[in-house]
Amino acid sequence: MKYIVLLSFILPINLCAQNFGTIRYYAKYNILSPALKVSKDDVEYETEDAWLYFSASKSLFQQKLNSAVTQVMRGPNGVEKRLISRKNPEKLDKTGALYFRDVQTREMLKRDNFTFSRETYYNVKDTFINIKWTITNEKKSIGKFVCKKAEASAYGRKWTAWFTTDIPVNVGPWKLWGLPGAILEAADSTNTYLFLFREVTIPDLEAETKIKELKPAGDNFLSHDAFVKLYFRKKEERRKYI
Repeated sequence: MKYIVLLSFILPINLCAQNFGTIRYYAKYNILSPALKVSKDDVEYETEDAWLYFSASKSLFQQKLNSAVTQVMRGPNGVEKRLISRKNPEKLDKTGALYFRDVQTREMLKRDNFTFSRETYYNVKDTFINIKWTITNEKKSIGKFVCKKAEASAYGRKWTAWFTTDIPVNVGPWKLWGLPGAILEAADSTNTYLFLFREVTIPDLEAETKIKELKPAGDNFLSHDAFVKLYFRKKEERRKYI
């Protein structure tokens, strides 16, 4: 995979509070409706672009919606895959989901949606948690980085993450963090959600600006509990409508 390191030819990279970087990921998920999953071997992953902007104490993860989604179905010629455009693609949200974290203030903010209604976003003051990772002796190379394997249970799922101490910042995709190095790859135990490394840029002069500009802001923030209640209410409304 492509990688970019501009800060130094000597690793590990020496990051201080003034240094900012960006890691790009492929965010993959198989949350298509069950009727479209032909079998466990014929799961089609949606792949979206994602960026992690970070400093030594702050990070902001951004994941944008695709203008079209893949449907998998069984047709007369076997398994068929079709690209279906989202409604009004010209009006598609250009910002996407956002997850902001500040280690010093223990602030966790997000701009999130529901798996069954991904075009509508809500600002949420999320719960800041410390993830208890178990670091194993297993290693592998991702790009040109040597990574270690870590495992944890968080957010209702079991996660496997691959992190590198060559980038000694405790950041990662989505809400995953807390390791002695940047998480370059992660997946839950069911392989429903995957984050795959694409490239890294350090330093990135635009990262500081992106964190400030994209940090969720405003007066209408839901609490975590209120967001969860809204999720189940909307899900039940959708079930009755269908």
